[in-house]
Amino acid sequence: CTHHDIESDALRQRAGSRRSPLLARYISLQADRVERVERELCPRFAMNVVMSAVDAERLVARAPGAKTQVVPNGVDTEYFETQPLTAATPGRVTFTGGTYVYPNRDAVEHLLADIWPKIRDRAPNATLHLIGRHAAADQMRYEREPGVRALGHVDDIRPHVAEAACTVVPVRVGGGTRIKILDAWAMGRPVVSTSRGCEGLAAVDGENVLIRDAPDEFADAVVQVLADARLRAQLARCGRATVERHYSWQAIGQCMRAAYMQLVA
Repeated sequence: CTHHDIESDALRQRAGSRRSPLLARYISLQADRVERVERELCPRFAMNVVMSAVDAERLVARAPGAKTQVVPNGVDTEYFETQPLTAATPGRVTFTGGTYVYPNRDAVEHLLADIWPKIRDRAPNATLHLIGRHAAADQMRYEREPGVRALGHVDDIRPHVAEAACTVVPVRVGGGTRIKILDAWAMGRPVVSTSRGCEGLAAVDGENVLIRDAPDEFADAVVQVLADARLRAQLARCGRATVERHYSWQAIGQCMRAAYMQLVA
């Protein structure tokens, strides 16, 4: 059984982020029901594949006796080639992810309400591109914000990621690991993320990512990346090295094959 996240935990996070007590209670009820299913079924599988060690701990806490194997999300390091930082548009900030998925929707709303105004105060020429499918009404609302373009679905995200001087991941809820960070790392793009956003990845603050949770600090980090070419180059170089070492298809394939062969044996 493959778990892209631990669903009961993701639901509890979502319940905790709701302002409506009634809706929070409803989502908590669904989390209780999903957790009962996890507790009943997961120990029966020969293997539960999870995306990170953090998710392995969460699953075992809910379903004692469940056998877990960490096989992380990955990225095609040949398709997502490193792009020179000189190809980036000065001041361009990019978020990747459709807002029909709740963690992305919450992240975009948080970014626009609490972080982006602070970035624009300190870097008035900064621009933000939102890549991913949005409802038409949301797309219009997003684009009313200064310097913001909601591009919607694009057939190929690479040209848009290549334009980014900074990729942001202000995610507050969810599990698994963020493929958007792996894509940015693979293309040599600096990343600023919340701790939840880069959870479960080989993320080292100040080395391959800047990790900030408070809106003021997150905004400061983005402005710092936009202004500091040396910092951008370091984050880009270390991010690419991280995906080559841990998240290429070859590295992940070896891990997956070894796990399957162990089961077969």
